[in-house]
Amino acid sequence: EGTADRESTGFESFVPSALGTKTVNFGPAGIALVQQWVTNGASANHGFIIARPDVLNGVAIASSEVAKRAQRPHLIVSYSVGP
Repeated sequence: EGTADRESTGFESFVPSALGTKTVNFGPAGIALVQQWVTNGASANHGFIIARPDVLNGVAIASSEVAKRAQRPHLIVSYSVGP
């Protein structure tokens, strides 16, 4: 727990809206991180954390068990195969 279990800097950012869906597209740093997971295997994959360390009231994200299915978080991975 705490700062010892994650990178000290983020690789993507977003501004939360009051309600609704938010899409965050990975830039080069995020893509490189996922590519490392693919190249190095699952042991290198420590996942992502959505954090706002500078603000105490943060962002509320519904759990996967919330009653309304449409409010549950989900991840969509889009990729393309090179030439």
